[in-house]
Amino acid sequence: MNNDKPLISVILPAYNVEKYIKQCLMSISKQTYSNLEIIVVVDGATDNTLSIANGYSKLENRLKVIWQENQGSGPARNNGLSHASGKFIMFVDPDDWIGDKLIENMYVVQKEQDVDLVLSGFTDVVICGQQEKNDRIHRYDNETLLTQKSVRENYIRLFSIGALGAPTRKLFKTDIIKNNDIKFPDLRRSQDIVFNYRYYDFVQKLSICDEISYFYRRDPSIYVLKLKDNYYRTIILIYKDILALHKKWNINLNSNTLSNVMFTFIIAAIESNFRNGADVREILDSPEIIEIVINSNSKRIDRVLTRQAILRKYILMVKILVYVKAKLKNKLK
Repeated sequence: MNNDKPLISVILPAYNVEKYIKQCLMSISKQTYSNLEIIVVVDGATDNTLSIANGYSKLENRLKVIWQENQGSGPARNNGLSHASGKFIMFVDPDDWIGDKLIENMYVVQKEQDVDLVLSGFTDVVICGQQEKNDRIHRYDNETLLTQKSVRENYIRLFSIGALGAPTRKLFKTDIIKNNDIKFPDLRRSQDIVFNYRYYDFVQKLSICDEISYFYRRDPSIYVLKLKDNYYRTIILIYKDILALHKKWNINLNSNTLSNVMFTFIIAAIESNFRNGADVREILDSPEIIEIVINSNSKRIDRVLTRQAILRKYILMVKILVYVKAKLKNKLK
């Protein structure tokens, strides 16, 4: 790879990932695209994350390590953006890793039509006790949208298939981010969705590539436990923002598709509150949450039953259905 290729800044927000960060950094160092700037923002880690990152920086001269007091991954990514000097930005989570050619392949796709955003698929790696296994491949067909209208018309479709959730497995233009002061909001969960649609508002052209070599490590047994009792307010924020964007764009919105996606978030919020001993009545009393539930139209029997229980505020039934669904899902892993 010649150094006449543009600099790409790879930003990692890192908190207590001593078990995984070295594997992640090695996967970035081995990229066939070599003109990289690697920025690790250590977000108040209390384990050996900082010392491992500092040690690796002695072996990798493209790596810069920044320390900040614990604020969350959103502010950590904002900190990384403020230090980024690349023409493009890519986010990688430090408990994930990437295939050797991922960045090069995404850059080649970007260069073909000078698109503002490149999206790729990914591979789920599920933690099962002391073991890990590839669980599911999320592959998207190669596709390029060359007009702003087509980009905006396809937002809900791309959001519903998971292509616009995490900030990872994407290639962003730094100028769009900095010229429009696009930042991650100070939210502990789903701030990445907000960043993505704030950026998407300025996208004129985008490409989707069939790459699946971003390896997303997750532990389904603890995810919902990390959600705050008031996470439903974040769901409402996202829902309202997406509605407002489509109104601004003058693009018809498929409210059923949007509500089906948001319904999944609602179930996670309810399960988290049950497991953490928090009250769910505030969630079920929210007019916006009820609006989402009414507009959802999934035909899956578990969702049909849960939807009816929520609308009738049968809290015990909601609890039983949510727990049964979680048990079945974990049993299938």
